Amino acid sequence: MKEKIIVNQEKYAKFGHLPPNGIKGLCYFKVQEAEKRGINVSINISKRIEKSSIYKLSIKDQRDLGKILGVFLDNAIEASGSSSRKQMGMEFYANKDREFVMILSNTFDNSINKGKIGKEKFTTKGKDRGHGLLLVNHIVSKNKIFEISTKISNGIYVQTLKIKKDY
Repeated sequence: MKEKIIVNQEKYAKFGHLPPNGIKGLCYFKVQEAEKRGINVSINISKRIEKSSIYKLSIKDQRDLGKILGVFLDNAIEASGSSSRKQMGMEFYANKDREFVMILSNTFDNSINKGKIGKEKFTTKGKDRGHGLLLVNHIVSKNKIFEISTKISNGIYVQTLKIKKDY
């Protein structure tokens, strides 16, 4: 706690659009962690999310979202931190149906078999790893408000999370 951190006020002010339910703090902390590791983080958070489904979550759904977001951010930080380009992007917005959408993208250097992502004990990071995305898949299978998708293109890993409006 004695560590002094200089932040880009304009960049971090965008977190003000997130609800005050722990998600804002988690994102803020993880972005600081990424930047400490030399990762260039770009953030785009639309003011319109204030009218989206993220503001209507129950406590249980907020906890589930925190777990999903934590796994996604930890994976993005680890992958981009060990990549040669060290870039990560966060985009939060509300779609036309006022559903919350989060797109997290990051650079990576090792190859990924998309078909194995989220399967038990699959990891690109070494022995006794690979539990995070398995947890995310378990949460999503039990909680139908969340929808996730993964895309890999030109050395960029893109994870999308949508919180459905009607649930």
